[in-house]
Amino acid sequence: MKTKIRLLTVVLALALALSLFLPAWAEGSYIDLPEDLTGQLVIIHTNDVHGRYANYAKIAALRKLAEERGGNVLLLDAGDALHGTPMMILSNGENAVTLMNAVGYDAMAPGNHDFNYGINRLFELDEMADFAILSANTFKDGEDKSALDAAVLFEFEDGMKVGVFGLTTPETAVKTSPKNVAGYNFSPDNLAEVAQDCIDSLIAQGAELIICIGHLGVNEESIPWMSTEVIAQVSGLDIFIDGHSHTEFAEGSTAKDADGNLVLLASSGKYIENLSVVIVNSDEMIAGYIDPSEIDADKDVAGIIAEMEAALKEMTDVIVTNIGDIFLDGRREFVRTGETNLGNLCTDAFVYVSGADVALTNGGGIRDSLPIDHTNPENDKYLEGAVKGDVTVGDLITVYPFSNMVVTIEVTGAELLAALNHGTAAYPGQSGGFPHVSGITFEIHAYKDADRVQNVKVNGEALDLEKTYLLATNDFIAEPPGGDGYTMLSKPILGYFGALEEALVKYVEEDLEGDVSGYADTEGRILVFNTPFVDVKAGDWFYDYVVSVYNEGLMVGTADNVFSPNGNVNRAMFVTILHRAFGKPEPNGAATDYFDDVVDGEWYSDAVAWAFEIKIVEGIGDRAFAPMNSLSREQLVTLIYRLAVKLDAVGEFDKELTFTDADKISSWAADAVAYAVAEGIVNGMPDGSFDPSGITTRAQVAKVITEFIELPEIAEAIEKYLAGEIDLGNGDVDEPDDEDVEDVEDDEDDEDDEDIAA
Repeated sequence: MKTKIRLLTVVLALALALSLFLPAWAEGSYIDLPEDLTGQLVIIHTNDVHGRYANYAKIAALRKLAEERGGNVLLLDAGDALHGTPMMILSNGENAVTLMNAVGYDAMAPGNHDFNYGINRLFELDEMADFAILSANTFKDGEDKSALDAAVLFEFEDGMKVGVFGLTTPETAVKTSPKNVAGYNFSPDNLAEVAQDCIDSLIAQGAELIICIGHLGVNEESIPWMSTEVIAQVSGLDIFIDGHSHTEFAEGSTAKDADGNLVLLASSGKYIENLSVVIVNSDEMIAGYIDPSEIDADKDVAGIIAEMEAALKEMTDVIVTNIGDIFLDGRREFVRTGETNLGNLCTDAFVYVSGADVALTNGGGIRDSLPIDHTNPENDKYLEGAVKGDVTVGDLITVYPFSNMVVTIEVTGAELLAALNHGTAAYPGQSGGFPHVSGITFEIHAYKDADRVQNVKVNGEALDLEKTYLLATNDFIAEPPGGDGYTMLSKPILGYFGALEEALVKYVEEDLEGDVSGYADTEGRILVFNTPFVDVKAGDWFYDYVVSVYNEGLMVGTADNVFSPNGNVNRAMFVTILHRAFGKPEPNGAATDYFDDVVDGEWYSDAVAWAFEIKIVEGIGDRAFAPMNSLSREQLVTLIYRLAVKLDAVGEFDKELTFTDADKISSWAADAVAYAVAEGIVNGMPDGSFDPSGITTRAQVAKVITEFIELPEIAEAIEKYLAGEIDLGNGDVDEPDDEDVEDVEDDEDDEDDEDIAA
């Protein structure tokens, strides 16, 4: 019965190739719901609702409309639906299930936050649900059957059979409080195998179309469990409804499965901000968003929402404080990438209630900004009698929706440093683990590949790696194995100091006496340096190259925090860079054995001797190396070409030179120039010339050396050389005469200390 699915997959691939797969998408445009949906499957899907319930009434209406037009309708959710706002939190998720029952959901896959009430509560909610809660990969330790239903086969009146199975991100182990899922695992090592078993089982039951609803996402921090990675390892899947990363696929997307077939990947963003559908007919699959202005809210569901809001109002409308015109920033894209004033306020509250030395909390735990404008009648949180700046109990629960506690643990300075490096590892990408701190200041040197956090201070003093500090954090982070991957902070809890929102209330009311004006701006607790040099900035054409050679230890600055990108490069500098790229091997002899103008013990002496011994450089005239002579463009490429030849890493390449000044390129450099151009290592000048005698700058050398050592054949050869499998001292290479490497007119740098060697 899978013939139809294979046909759909073929049609999907063909349609994509013809640019007919989906309608062109322009901002503000929508797809139309066909008037006649007879025999067609309409999948309405949501993900990452996080308790934002307002548009459930429109989802219900859309479902009814699709059914009225004859469609076979499935309403699916890809997780994180049961938690996130006071409406859901104060009922431990029951209100969410009640609403989803009323809307008419058919199935959902639990996301990591759907476990926030504890897994046993999720089992209770599953019993309350009129829809299937599917997670094929939620296993109790030691058992081989999922603790939740894995899959369900839907059969419609016209005989259409559709198989649906669910997947939950293995990140759930650390992206809900670990205590919530203690004793359970989410198949981190065999997620794709679990998915394939579901696909095979559903096909065996006669399913014509296979859909996965998965809370996996496409953010890199979710590697190796992204939806695209699972799709690539399975066969027979047709559609993947995705969640977790809050991604908007306005037209749908595609990913190839293990057989090379295209699978439709759909995701609606978050909070039901988009009314998302996939329409499947005999010819094609269409994915897109329906214009919400064309859908009237379902009155029955709207009525249920109104009743729920009224019941909660008395509890959540209690005004805690008024923060006036201050905006406390809890927006997702900011709390997950850097310091915010709300992050500072929250962590200062941790220190206040606990008496700890320092505090750290994860940005992913801060879920909204303050204040909500309760004076705006159009706001669904309108509070009668409120004034601008009022903050209510409900607002605080919205900021801190996970029922976590402030706790204290003891950590060493080394563990604290490791935590800061862990939390900032994804920067500039978003990470729920991004650390907000109190009593701590630090720098993120984002250009570094490791050990990015530097200059850490605790209450104004340098971090002592051996010292023990009392750290206030949340129990999500402290409990094993350490939420958001903070394994180094999974420690015995020394004290509990109430819920996070309670700590915030106490701090604002008692210590600040309601005045948060001191938090109008951030304080510079976290400083970011995107480059090690003040004269190299993101956006400069050479930025990535300079950062690369700096991280590789090939080039340093000419002075403190100065790279001098336009400075000249001399012969000594360049052979030193090559020497470093090859692990700084010891030469057989001393530089003075070969040249009279190189002094032993200089920063470049060993590099010069090594380069001479492997025959990539010669002297100038009689026993002279001229270390401070500037290097021309043709000399630069000649040196790397000779090195590539020595490594036996040069293949066939076009030796024809088309530069306008090709006749000015020295005969000994012609092949080297052609090689460098063919490999993309160098380009011509804007006017079409090569400028062979032009002096190379430090920025140009950074580019050339980066492009050279990243060539696959060169990288492999260097690895073999470092492993002792290649001896550059062996073999003969035709060497040019002395004039082949003769420098342009001397342009010696005044500085010759080691700082300028790279």
